[in-house]
Amino acid sequence: MYERFFGLRERAFDLTPNPRFLLLTPAHREALGNLQYAVASCQGLTLLTGESGTGKTTILRRALAIEIDDGRRRVVWVHLNNPTIGRTEFLDFLAHAFVL
Repeated sequence: MYERFFGLRERAFDLTPNPRFLLLTPAHREALGNLQYAVASCQGLTLLTGESGTGKTTILRRALAIEIDDGRRRVVWVHLNNPTIGRTEFLDFLAHAFVL
């Protein structure tokens, strides 16, 4: 609908965020940089939090789209998208995701 009006070639505003259409504000750039630093410096666990609608999922998808291969290690990502699970469910989720 809006594609024709704005002269767009494809849908930029779908229900699922597309990291190709990310506008990196200073706050988004900082969050993305922090995620990249955490992975590059081998930090064990990184948590990205923020208010609803602030771009957490889009930033995460952008970070996941960046290939990380320095030949020394394999990077494994886990995306937890259910904030209502309890401690035991969280640990089960991590164990399953990391195949422990």
